[in-house]
Amino acid sequence: MNATLQMIMPALATLDSVDRSIVRHYLDELDEKENGELLENEDDPDFVAEINRRVESIRDGTAKMVPGDEVMNRLREKFG
Repeated sequence: MNATLQMIMPALATLDSVDRSIVRHYLDELDEKENGELLENEDDPDFVAEINRRVESIRDGTAKMVPGDEVMNRLREKFG
């Protein structure tokens, strides 16, 4: 498992079911596109806008990324 995957897996675990669904859908779209372009031809324009906004915020550095250790600590505090 690469370092990026190790970092994002704990963060993904904190997402609610709606956000996990968005991530799942986005990953499915990436699998269908070899070059990983932003979504364009999706049926739901609101979904496309939200995914593209989130991807851009990660790319431009404005997204608040949470380190895996911090995520795990939060989970331990919340769920014991």
